[in-house]
Amino acid sequence: MAYSNVLYDDFTAVSPPRKPGMHRITAGFNVALLAFQAVTGFVTFLASDRARAFPLAGILLTSFIDLIRLIVVMMLIAWFVREFWQRLITSLVPIRPIDFQEALAIVLMFGLLLGR
Repeated sequence: MAYSNVLYDDFTAVSPPRKPGMHRITAGFNVALLAFQAVTGFVTFLASDRARAFPLAGILLTSFIDLIRLIVVMMLIAWFVREFWQRLITSLVPIRPIDFQEALAIVLMFGLLLGR
């Protein structure tokens, strides 16, 4: 039976301390990555021929609603990625567990590399 290097504190998984000099992925990084993707997608759509058929107010409203939907779905997928990593990957491979911000960065990077 393989044991992971996750510490448990009152039934909550706690990541072990990081090595000195290691940088963390923060919420600010994830917001910047999401903003980059949103601006890129919005500009791409505005440059297309389809954007001319819609009024600007409709484009802004639907873009805002789409952004909210995208954030909710990404947060849910990031939670699944983190749980999958914590429960399976760390028990199979001697690798450190990831936190939610790192899982969200993985989801955002896959969306950037494979999306659109």
